[in-house]
Amino acid sequence: MFANTDGANYDTFHFYDYFIVHGYILLTMVWFGAVHGYRIRFATFLKAVGILFPITIVLRVFDSAFAGDPWKFNFMFLISPPDVPTPLDGFGHGWGYYFAFCALCVAILAVAWLPWGISSGLRRLKRASATA
Repeated sequence: MFANTDGANYDTFHFYDYFIVHGYILLTMVWFGAVHGYRIRFATFLKAVGILFPITIVLRVFDSAFAGDPWKFNFMFLISPPDVPTPLDGFGHGWGYYFAFCALCVAILAVAWLPWGISSGLRRLKRASATA
């Protein structure tokens, strides 16, 4: 969520490569929604949270097992924020950090779902007013 471009700035290829590759994720969502008509239902949002949360717990335990020298694992920044300053620094450390980070991720998933939720609600209102 917060780019660690290893010191790259606007005049390097790595900077643009990072944002183009990660921006492609959003472009793919928009493409499948606009062109192919895919819809994300609220149940799908809940399934995503239900599947991803246990995966992060397993990964967090794996990271903890290899957190010491020489490995220092921190995949997906589940143990601590990245070394560069980010807003995640305010989440603290340990399991409190982990749960705050997971709550942030659920909020981001909810915001990503929101356009489909609003669209679905508007369609329901339209159908209700057409039958009334």
